[in-house]
Amino acid sequence: MMGADSYSESLADFLRRLWLARVYLMFGAILGAASGIFLILTLQPHYEARMIVAPALVQDTGESLMRFETGGDAVRRSIGLDNSLPADFVKFEQVLRENTVAGILSHYDGVLDKISQDHVFTFAPDDKMNGAMLSAYLLRHIKIQPIGVTGSRIISYSHPDPQFAIKVLKHLHTIADETIRQKTAGETQERIAWLQKELSQSANPDHREALTSLLLAQERRRML
Repeated sequence: MMGADSYSESLADFLRRLWLARVYLMFGAILGAASGIFLILTLQPHYEARMIVAPALVQDTGESLMRFETGGDAVRRSIGLDNSLPADFVKFEQVLRENTVAGILSHYDGVLDKISQDHVFTFAPDDKMNGAMLSAYLLRHIKIQPIGVTGSRIISYSHPDPQFAIKVLKHLHTIADETIRQKTAGETQERIAWLQKELSQSANPDHREALTSLLLAQERRRML
């Protein structure tokens, strides 16, 4: 029975093999350097804009305002809050991802043209963007991340134009905020009208007291 032969390569043998393969090694090095230079020259640089958002609270009543603060003050206000966010703030995160926001944003001057210029490579042609495409684009590129256990959120967006990235975040904040304001104002007005109707038709003192309490709560919410 024959045993397997063992072979130990010396340093000289290893260097000899490298020398024999010098053409392939040089070709690989040139190809790698050329690929790196090509990517450096053709990749589109992107700049990330970030916005910190948190719900503004009225400390004396505990009611959430129909306003969502941004920046460092938002973080300081949210420190110490638990994870139970106001319902309107939960709506804020949901509204940012809705088609309604994208539809309104698409009508802002120059937004679709600038977003059409968002490419991986500088030589890529501009794509014609419409409202439906913008909605899918925002779902992919707008990121919302929580800050620890606070009620704050980081909303980020990247674009080749840093000033445009900041402008988009400001537009999104304004649109979502105003959308929730209008929707909540309409719902509150409907509740007030119903409560006033029931109050005018009720003769039971206990029932009227309960309806009055609910009506005052809705009036306070409309004021906020």
